[in-house]
Amino acid sequence: MHAYSISNRSRLTIIFWIALASVMLSSLVNAFLSRLALLGPITTSAVFFGLFFVVDRFAWRCRGIASLFATPDLSGEWDIKGKTSGADNVEREWFGEATITQNWTTISIVLETSGSISESKVAGMKLRAGRGGSIVYSYENMRKQSEDSLTDHRGTCELHFEKCNAYAKAYCFNDRSRKTIGEMTWIKKQPIAKDRDNA
Repeated sequence: MHAYSISNRSRLTIIFWIALASVMLSSLVNAFLSRLALLGPITTSAVFFGLFFVVDRFAWRCRGIASLFATPDLSGEWDIKGKTSGADNVEREWFGEATITQNWTTISIVLETSGSISESKVAGMKLRAGRGGSIVYSYENMRKQSEDSLTDHRGTCELHFEKCNAYAKAYCFNDRSRKTIGEMTWIKKQPIAKDRDNA
């Protein structure tokens, strides 16, 4: 996974409050431990990293407080239908699947088709008030050994997602080694409910 930027200031504000809470908590915890003569002093930095870990991995997506973080949760499995065209102006249709793994400050986007796998390297997210947003990421694409007609290459993808975070349109273009452009439709897979009798 790699870091990604976001167009709002919520991160800076929340990190400030995490730092402030760390100072207060470390003082309270150390005062309590000193009375019981247990362990040594706990540093403010240790408390900060502990709180940050909880926020980064879990709290940011919890119902009831997720709006405070103003960060769309795109994680999950996506079905993709795409079409690309190159220098020959021939349009080619293809299908694939993508997996987005996301924390509050890091993300990974992996897209797999029958012939190749691409992995994101850097990304930036821009939000549109009440209308979803977009994420632009650069990627490296590696062909599968069984696909001789493709070559490894790099590219950029611009993914526009709706407010529900379950549907997106994407546009991509590749470097000079491929010279192709394309567009995609992303539809998020819905979790399969477990049969209560088999749970």
